[in-house]
Amino acid sequence: MTVLREHLDAGQSTGDPPVLLKLRRHVGVTSQRTARWTLAVAGAVVAAAGLLTAQAPPVLNAELERIFARDEYRVQTVAQPTWIDRGARYAAVEPSASVAGARDIVEYDSATGQRTVLVAASALKPAGAATPLSIDGYA
Repeated sequence: MTVLREHLDAGQSTGDPPVLLKLRRHVGVTSQRTARWTLAVAGAVVAAAGLLTAQAPPVLNAELERIFARDEYRVQTVAQPTWIDRGARYAAVEPSASVAGARDIVEYDSATGQRTVLVAASALKPAGAATPLSIDGYA
């Protein structure tokens, strides 16, 4: 090993490619096998970094847009009604008849089934907003 170190220090060629010589000098690697292994690992890291920066295919981008931007896979659920006055009435969230795509909070009389709008979707529209606020829950 001392002979190899002397060759490297003196600038004499050991028959190795210039990349390995530079690697040996920089890292202090004394074995040709270790130098080649280090170079192979470095190359694999560079190749993996190139793969990670690649763009997603258009089909994947379209599917991600459907999931997150357009909310096409949103689960349609039936909300549990909120009981009022010990079961005399109950409240629920329903699609609004007056504002497309919005929802109203309504109540029903348990005995008669009469429907009354408690909070209209139009009342949930802030000043200057194009659409009403969405209802995620109420109490």
